[in-house]
Amino acid sequence: PFCVSVAMYRNAVDPASFDDAATRDAAIMALASKVKMTAVPGQTEADVAANVTVTLKDGRVLNQRVTEFLGTPARPLTGSDLREKFRLLTQKQPAAQMQRIYDRLQNLEAEANLDWLRV
Repeated sequence: PFCVSVAMYRNAVDPASFDDAATRDAAIMALASKVKMTAVPGQTEADVAANVTVTLKDGRVLNQRVTEFLGTPARPLTGSDLREKFRLLTQKQPAAQMQRIYDRLQNLEAEANLDWLRV
């Protein structure tokens, strides 16, 4: 419930969106209290499909089945999406250093070892 709520108010791709302040954000917490999750009987851990149902204030109900998510093999990230995710995950580190690491990781086959991979 919390992650769904954060995604409605903040950038769900950015780990910084899930900071302590989010747990004190009244709007996020109010929405999280309205989110209900139920397990599908017999669904395995390998099955990432989800049924999403949203009930609107006017009573209408919207449904969508999601079988693959961005970042899975069926829906891989684009090059620019991957670069942005790396940037967000390393945003507290020196940007130039992170850019060099990212570039080397993109050509990992050319590396003799991983001794250089230190932050």
